Formats: sequence, C-alpha cells, structure tokens
Amino acid sequence: MKREKISRVIGGIDEQYIQEAEYAQAGSRGIGDWGGIRKKIIAAAAVFVCVFAACMPSAARSFKGYFQDILRWDGAVTGATYQAAEQEVKIHVSGNMRQKEKKLLVQITFLDPAKAPYSELATGAIALGDYQVIDLSDDATEHVIASAEGLQEEITGTIADAGATVELPLQAEGLAAGKEYCLVIKCLYGIKKAEQPLRINGDWECRFTVQE
Repeated sequence: MKREKISRVIGGIDEQYIQEAEYAQAGSRGIGDWGGIRKKIIAAAAVFVCVFAACMPSAARSFKGYFQDILRWDGAVTGATYQAAEQEVKIHVSGNMRQKEKKLLVQITFLDPAKAPYSELATGAIALGDYQVIDLSDDATEHVIASAEGLQEEITGTIADAGATVELPLQAEGLAAGKEYCLVIKCLYGIKKAEQPLRINGDWECRFTVQE
C-alpha cells in the first residue's frame, strides 16, 4: 500500500513517519551477526513507530538506541551502525589529571549488557571514535586542544564485566593546571574478531581538571 493511502486510512499520520517506518522495516535485511540481531529488533519496533509517531514524533528518534543500515549508492546494504546510545552507555573520566602523566583514563560501561549489540561484544573490545578535548576557561570561545575522527585503534580496551577502560594520550603543553576541560565523544567502536567494527553513535560530555 502506498504511504499516501496509509496516511489517509490511519488518520492523518505525516507521510514522513510512515517513510521512516518503511525504512526501519527495510533495515531488517542485515549482514552477518549484526544483521541477524537487527532483523528481530526492527521487526518488533516497526509497529511501535507507526502507532506512536502521530502523537509523539520525537519518540521514534530518542526513546532507545537502534540499528541503522549503511547503504551504498545503489541501495545495497554494506554494514550497520548503532544510533542514540548515550542513554545505554555510561562514560566516566578520572576527576583530575596530572600534567606529567599525559593520559586521561576513560571508563566505558554498558548499562544493559544483556541487550544487543552490547551482549555480542562481551568477549570483544571497545575503541574510541570521534572525539574532542575542549578548553572551558573561555566562556565566549570553545578552544579545541585535541581532536580525532574515525576508529582510534590505539585507544582500545578489552571488555570485561560489561565495560572497559581506555587511555587517551594528551599533550601536556596543551593543558594548564587548575583549568577545566571537557572531553566530547561522538562515537565508539565495538570490535569483534572476524567482524566489521560496529560504530556506536551517541553524545557524551565528560569534564575534568588538571593538577600540577
């Protein structure tokens, strides 16, 4: 049935949300282990999107994390990402850092380790992805002292007890004692042997100070 007709039959649901439901349903065609997990999750979630999008359109985007296919230019599925994970993954950094150590300890914890994709990473590893370290001393201007994009293979920790700790190296000359900084993380990467790394997108901010 065409989405225009669905909109009229159900009663005025915006065609945008019907299109999103169609996309979520199409996303159940997965690749490898991640695809098999998505097939079960999205099949159950597609009805939720259709029923609630009319009165709560933001719920489909912010209620829980969800898998999303990576599409090639011709529409073929080439992989998957996991979206909106900030409510499912806790990230904590040490309260302060000493200039001479030049490393920031970042603790990553899965709040629901029995849920996919975290359950599939229990014997794997987690790596830092896109991040920035921002100097907060100037309220008018954000001064970025460190940043990187993509999979940071050298900043990886083995997962144990539903979490991992990674070490983020920082240049001491970019830090000043007594100042406050913020580590902003936009994505992580779940790593499994013989599998394509899974990009886990979210929005995390962790503040820390520097001691002499």
